[in-house]
Parts: sequence; structure tokens; C-alpha cells
Amino acid sequence: RIEAIIDDALASGDTERMRGALEFAATGFALTSQQGEILEANQHLCRMLGYSREELKGLTAVEITHPDDAAKSLAYLRDIEQGKIDSYEFEKRHLKKDGTPIWVNVRLSLLNYSPRRPVELIVQVDDITKRKQAESQLQYKETRLKQALAAANAGAWETNLTSLTTWWADEIYRILRVEPETISANQISWNALVHPEDREKLQQSIEQAMAHACGYRIVYRLIRPDGSMAWLEDYVDVELN
Repeated sequence: RIEAIIDDALASGDTERMRGALEFAATGFALTSQQGEILEANQHLCRMLGYSREELKGLTAVEITHPDDAAKSLAYLRDIEQGKIDSYEFEKRHLKKDGTPIWVNVRLSLLNYSPRRPVELIVQVDDITKRKQAESQLQYKETRLKQALAAANAGAWETNLTSLTTWWADEIYRILRVEPETISANQISWNALVHPEDREKLQQSIEQAMAHACGYRIVYRLIRPDGSMAWLEDYVDVELN
């Protein structure tokens, strides 16, 4: 592993071996001064950012950082320089040579070879743009789902029959007219609110769905914690792993 080679090289003080290992790493690596000036960069980082090696050398980490994330980068570098920390890891945006922003995960550690050598920083940079885009798309879908449920005066829930964990959408709490912290999101809590005359009917539907892996549709009454009653219609699907 590249990490093991680097660790061995650092332990032995073989800086040339370390630089050779970084060059062939399948992730972005750079050596910088304590102030963040890029001294060396491997080919992977150059390709990631769209710079040649010579173009990257001499730039600072802040210069290739998105302006909105620059202050955080500077704060970490100051903490390193003042001896408050010797490593850190965080996510931020870098700017490619053409100005395109990319999301990266940065891991930085202090390299203190000996009192006779300048202090350097070793920086690992991983492109996480695709992960961030997927997270953004998921957040967008969740927002649209909330909006659709609110417009339809409907709620959504999901129960994992293996782990016996249950999730309720925010709209469920609105239907119940309660705050999330006042009730546990599980089937026991829900069944306790079902009208006594409808509990057996609902329980039979649930048991049939579990036994035959089939969905169901049922109309029943629910008595809210405030004493008011609501008529509900459940549409339930069963998914198998």
C-alpha cells in the first residue's frame, strides 16, 4: 500500500523514496510549505486540477481554493503554524485551472524531518464531486417528497422488518398534531392511536403483508393525542432484499 511506503520512507528519513511513492499514488498528493505554498505535486493532482506540475508549484493552497472556503483553509494553516494541531481533515471546494469548482476531501499532516530541515506539509486530496452531487440530488428529492406530501395532506413511513426500525416523514407528525420529540416513531406507538374498533382489521392486514410479502390498502380511524379523530387511508408496499 502507498500509505505503508510513505510511512516507511518518513520513518527512515528517505524523502526521495517518499516523493517517488507519492508520484505513483492513485490519489492527489502535494508537499507544501508550512504557509501552504505548493512545493511538489503528483501527476494525479495535476490532472485533477487541470494544471501542469510547473504551474501548480509556487501556488498556495488558498489560491486554488474556492473563495467561500478560503477562510477555513487559512484558519487550519494558522493552527498548524502556531503548533495547535499537526494534522486535519475536512471537505472543501478547489478551483480547477479553468475555474470549475470541484469538491475534495483534504487530509493534511505535518512533516518535521529534523531540526535542520524546513517544516513541510503532506496533503492528500480526493475528488468527492460525484458523491456531493449524489447527496445534493438526494436532498432535492427529499425536499420534493416533503412538498408533495404536504400538498396532498399525506404522510409516509417505512419499517425495516429486519432491524425493526421505523422512519416517519415530517408530515406524519403534522397529521398527528404532535412534535417529533413527544412520540416514538414505531408501530407500537402508531397502533396505540388506532381506534379500538379498527385495530384488529389493521393488524390482520399487517400480518398478511408480512406473511405473503404483499402490500395492502386499508381505511381506518386514528385518535390523535389531543383526542381528535382522523380517518386515514393506508397504501402499503412490501420490498424484499
